[in-house]
This record gives sequence, structure tokens and C-alpha cells, in this order.
Amino acid sequence: ITAAHVGVGIKGVEGRQAARAADYNFGEFKHLVPLMFVFGRECYRKNATLILYNFYKNILLVMPQFWFGFFNFFSGQTLYEAFMYQNYNILFAFLPIFLYGIFDKTHKKEKFLSAPLLYKTGHYQVYFNVWRFLVNMLVTILLSLYICITSLAFFDWGAYENGYSYGFWNFGNMVYFAIVIVVNMKILSISSSYS
Repeated sequence: ITAAHVGVGIKGVEGRQAARAADYNFGEFKHLVPLMFVFGRECYRKNATLILYNFYKNILLVMPQFWFGFFNFFSGQTLYEAFMYQNYNILFAFLPIFLYGIFDKTHKKEKFLSAPLLYKTGHYQVYFNVWRFLVNMLVTILLSLYICITSLAFFDWGAYENGYSYGFWNFGNMVYFAIVIVVNMKILSISSSYS
């Protein structure tokens, strides 16, 4: 039990020593199948998605500052206001991924139990592998470049009625707002169920 990745103990006549050493313990063997085929598969899927998503949302926030460095000659000027930058994960990107991790389900329990082939996604590393990670990072970096350049184009073209151009912080707010919208749309697009 202690050498396994996940230890499962069955409470029985021989005592509770196995149950105390296990990560999960049951009173009967019939509970083992739902643990593997329902909870195990969904746990793998959600954890793989959460890892990729967390890299996605944090790189998408940081990379526009790198791209902006080319426009300000790497002067050290930050793109976002400190308050907004610090509250990104707390206010704008926390709740959707939290709800996804708790409530998202691809199928009902009965479907998993009647079709054990759905469990093979873990064996074939469908949701998390090196190729998928690298593609996700490349897409994130390119998307951050697109957001930065598009916002910069609007920043250069726009002006107030009195002729003054938009302020520097308006450009940072535009990039920040676009990132918040994109990361929340991403979690909606990868969700299987909406709660």
C-alpha cells in the first residue's frame, strides 16, 4: 500500500492496519471499480487540464510585458498597474478554474461503468504529454504576441476629442482586459459541462 502511487485499503476481518496506511479505504470491494473508472479517470483529466490551463493563463499575462519591452527599448516600464497585476489570479482567473475542477464532468457515472474503454485515455496519455504541453505553450506565446500587437495598434490609432493620444496605462488596461476575456473564454471552451 505504501509503495503504490495511490494506496487503497479494504477494511476487513484482519483489522484496520491496511485501511490506516492507505490513501483511500473502503468497506467492500464493489467500491473499487467506481474509484478507478470514474474518480480516477476524471481526476487525471481534470489535473492534466488544470496544469496546462495554469501555465496558459500565467504565461498569457506575463508574455505581453516581454513583447512590450521591444517597444519601450527594455526600459523596465511595466505594462500593468501593480494592483491589477497582483489581483489577476485572485479576482479574475480564480473562480472559473475552481468551478471547473469541482463540477466539470464529461459523462455520467453509469456511462463510465458501462464503457471501461473511456479509462484508456490515461494509459495513452491523451490529456497530458510532452507534445501537447509544447503546442499549448507555443499557442500561448503567439496569442500573447497577437494581443500585444493588436492592442498597440489600437493604442496608436486612438485619440481623445482634444487631440491627445490615449495614455500609457490605457494601453496596459486594454491588454489586461483582453487577457482576462481570453483566459475566461478558454476555460469555457475546455469545459464539458457548465454549472
